[in-house]
Amino acid sequence: MDSVVPSDRANYTCVVENNYGTINHTFQLDVVERSPHRPILQAGLPANQSVTLGSNVDFVCKVYSDPQPHIQWLKHIEINGSKFGADGLPLVQILKAAGVNTTDKEMEVLHLRNVSFEDAG
Repeated sequence: MDSVVPSDRANYTCVVENNYGTINHTFQLDVVERSPHRPILQAGLPANQSVTLGSNVDFVCKVYSDPQPHIQWLKHIEINGSKFGADGLPLVQILKAAGVNTTDKEMEVLHLRNVSFEDAG
């Protein structure tokens, strides 16, 4: 079924028969309406943190979204004294991006180990 709508919510039965008998199976279809809106961050997250040099830190970005969100962790960088590229967009380094088998839980947390002054910002 393509492009189902709430009125398609019902039971559907497949009946198969041949010379030796008949079998059937009934499927229940429940149609859940989507909630189209931009992603929502969990209250209180993400949160700024201060840590000591050489320690570890985790940043959590818990997101509620329908459809499935695409999460990336970016670090804003400076090249030759500029924080912006020729196109006017901020210069960033991708620290973490979803792969083919990456789970939402893996993407929600950025782990920084043995932090240095270069990690500050």
